[in-house]
Amino acid sequence: LLMAPGKTPTDNLCFIAFIVNTLKAVYRHNGLLKASIMSATNAHRLGGHEAPPAIISSFLGTQLSRMLDHLEESDDEQLDFSDKQGKSLGIPQIPEIMIDNTDRNRT
Repeated sequence: LLMAPGKTPTDNLCFIAFIVNTLKAVYRHNGLLKASIMSATNAHRLGGHEAPPAIISSFLGTQLSRMLDHLEESDDEQLDFSDKQGKSLGIPQIPEIMIDNTDRNRT
């Protein structure tokens, strides 16, 4: 999975590369994203005297933000994802799923 940290350094590198490239794509193509989701009524509703609708933000969640901050500040060659939490469903055919630690109350 591209959106889940791996257990090996190679898998972690793929995960980090995917996150960084996704954020860069949001930054670089924000006009296209806005054009695909925004209408006059939707822009007014989303702006609604709170934040300008022209702003697109990417919320990664606490764990991913800490991980990227750690990566930026350190020169370690390996990242530790030991604090990730999973949930086993008790069904052998279905792997352990990762618990979503992001803010689910976002527009």
